[in-house]
Amino acid sequence: MQSSRPGSADTVLRFFRYLDDREYDRIPNLFSSDGVWHRRGVATIGPGQIQQSFVEIPPVMPTVHLVTNLQIDQVSPHEAHAVFYVLVLRSSFGVNLGSTPRPMEMPLMLTLHKTALTTAVGEWRITMMRNDPIFRR
Repeated sequence: MQSSRPGSADTVLRFFRYLDDREYDRIPNLFSSDGVWHRRGVATIGPGQIQQSFVEIPPVMPTVHLVTNLQIDQVSPHEAHAVFYVLVLRSSFGVNLGSTPRPMEMPLMLTLHKTALTTAVGEWRITMMRNDPIFRR
């Protein structure tokens, strides 16, 4: 029987689903109270700063993040490390968000992500997320 609580892999995948669905208000809840997200060269710390980062550095175009080769190492019952690739696809700046299919540009970048997770109140939370570009347009 499977647990009804999401696992560490699910927390990682939800992050990108919320990002692509533009549900930015749900992303901070995936982080621990001192969780760090390295986003566009800036380290944002904690759910409050992460939420504020969407105001200060707003997403400018529709994106899709394809997560692949997800490897989760459970270090302890309450700590895990994830390593995976993300291929970022985007549409043109200013495209109508409501109309699909949207025009697609070439892939924007391929990144190697490293993420640390811990359990808080029985649920997996991100304590650190960073990415290093491998290829970039």
